[in-house]
Amino acid sequence: KAEILGADGKKQPRGIEGELVIFGPLGGEGYVGEQSGGFFVGEDGKEKRYYTKDHAVLGYDGEIYYRGRKDGQCKIHGMRVDLNQIQATMLQCPGVLRCVVGKQENRLVAIYMAEKELAELSGWLSARLPYYSVPSKILYQKEIPLTKNGKTDNTYLKEVFAKIEIENPQGLQETILW
Repeated sequence: KAEILGADGKKQPRGIEGELVIFGPLGGEGYVGEQSGGFFVGEDGKEKRYYTKDHAVLGYDGEIYYRGRKDGQCKIHGMRVDLNQIQATMLQCPGVLRCVVGKQENRLVAIYMAEKELAELSGWLSARLPYYSVPSKILYQKEIPLTKNGKTDNTYLKEVFAKIEIENPQGLQETILW
C-alpha cells in the first residue's frame, strides 16, 4: 500500500502534499552501498516502509498525484539525473564561483557565476558527466544574488529561468534524445 506522510510521519489528509511512502513486504533491505537503506521497519515492528523522496498528494478522487522530488533528482529523457551532482561537478571547474542547475522543458539548464565567461565549460562537463547530465543551455552571470541568509536567491533564479529560451535540438546526440 502507498500513503502520503507529513514531516511528522503521520498520514496526510486528501489534498495535502507530503512524501510518498510505500508499505509492505517489498524487495530488498535498501540500496547497495547505503548503510541505512531505503527501507525502515514501522512502529509495529513488522511492516516495512520505503521512503521514496517523492512529493505527492492524495487526490479527492483517491488517486495519488506526483508533485516532484524532495531531493535534487529529476528525469530527463527517461534518465534519472541528480541536479545536485551536476552542480557539485560544475563547482569543481576552475573559475566557477557559484552555480545552479535546473530543468526546463525536459532540458537541463545551468547558470554559473565566474570572474569571466568560461567558453570551455560545456566540454569540461562533458568529460566528467554522462552525456544526458550535461546541461544543454549554460548561462554565464556576473553575479548570482544571495539572500540575507547566504543562500541562493530563488526568486531571482525563477526570473532568469523564465527568460531562457530553449532552442530546437542541436547536434545528432541531442536530436536523438529530443
